[in-house]
Amino acid sequence: MARALKQKLERRPPIVALGVLVVIALFGLTVLFFNESTTVGAVIYDKEKADSYRAYCFNTDPELKFEVKGSVHYQNFVYHDRCSRNDKYLYQVYCASSQRVGTTFKYHCPNGCREGVCV
Repeated sequence: MARALKQKLERRPPIVALGVLVVIALFGLTVLFFNESTTVGAVIYDKEKADSYRAYCFNTDPELKFEVKGSVHYQNFVYHDRCSRNDKYLYQVYCASSQRVGTTFKYHCPNGCREGVCV
């Protein structure tokens, strides 16, 4: 009788192993459906983004003139000079080095600020 029971247990997969497989499958499906990527393991080449990519920091207003609206281009990002909410100050972005965007600094515009320049 013990031998028959042993053979019966050997034919049937253990319930714990089956449970583990179900949990792994559910986890895999969850990752697959909630992944924001549109591809799995593929390299996406976007010509527009590749053309705008800059590995170094580039400033369109390197002299930091307050009457010129400048912008900093770094990697795939563009940072623009902007005015404060009360239009009294200009926040200018600059390249701190060729590999880093500097912190914006605040400049008081005596006649006010509009669209990223002092008037």
